[in-house]
Amino acid sequence: MKKRSGKQFMKKEVVQVPYEESFLSGMMFCPDNGYFQPPYPGVCKAHGLISNEFEKEEEIAKLFTEEGIAYFVFHFSGFFNSPGECSLQNALTNLDAAISYLITRQEINPMNVGLYGVSFG
Repeated sequence: MKKRSGKQFMKKEVVQVPYEESFLSGMMFCPDNGYFQPPYPGVCKAHGLISNEFEKEEEIAKLFTEEGIAYFVFHFSGFFNSPGECSLQNALTNLDAAISYLITRQEINPMNVGLYGVSFG
């Protein structure tokens, strides 16, 4: 990816994605460097059977936001702060809830959203 000159900034926001009668924990990273304006294209990450704390996502989030792409990561049910049980069926409905949430955010272009899956994700 081409790096732009000057300091790079991104804003991050801890979110709770509505899911059934509960929620999924998530974090939104958006460009905040003066080069790009919303609505941004977005990427949703679906983690593997081992998930990271959101702070460990900052390095990859920086790569996306430097290119004007918002980066969204969430925890499946049963991981970190997302209540519930981990199962394949729950994971599928979790992913649907996460993407549905992402495309409703005003800073995201709902016609330009991608999925980044790792292992189980």
